[in-house]
Amino acid sequence: MKLEILLEKKILDKDIKAGQLLPGDRNAIIFFLRSTGYGEIYPVELTDPKTGDKFIEEIDISQLPIKENTLTPDENAECSFVLPRSKKTVKFKYLTAEEDEKLIREDQARTKKLGSSAISQIMTLRLQNQIVEVDGIRDKNAIVQFVESMSPMDSAEFRKHLFDNEPGLDLTINVQAPSGEFFFGELPITAKFLWPYV
Repeated sequence: MKLEILLEKKILDKDIKAGQLLPGDRNAIIFFLRSTGYGEIYPVELTDPKTGDKFIEEIDISQLPIKENTLTPDENAECSFVLPRSKKTVKFKYLTAEEDEKLIREDQARTKKLGSSAISQIMTLRLQNQIVEVDGIRDKNAIVQFVESMSPMDSAEFRKHLFDNEPGLDLTINVQAPSGEFFFGELPITAKFLWPYV
């Protein structure tokens, strides 16, 4: 993978492997490399929500804020969250880039095997691997079953908590389309982000 090779060459401390970084840390390095290599202005193609027309918006990536992290991990780098509906306390960790990519590959292989009607299970897989303990129980099979039976409210609130506190850049952008309509969205990262002239 081109990106992993690039990161391995740019990380000075050879004890740190790109795949072992949290996605937010990896993104920060990628954004730094993009800024120093091609400049801070990143042109992206967006769709006007009012007209459906495509337009180009120039985003200054140096102005993207860093997400505030209010979590205090324990000595095992695990954090706690009380689920609002079941009132169970879960301990969780953030996945490394390598762990997350492995889950994505597993999910893609599964959906390919099952055919076009298969639904992605990536959100469930992520929760099953991010949660390391439920009310003191650390058995992996019990956690898998717990996630599969988690209420929609608990699942949604927990995923929101994970997203809101995940270390990294806030990639939310607020753009005014040519029609005058304002809309929020996530900054699209394409191959042209690091290789704009390919």
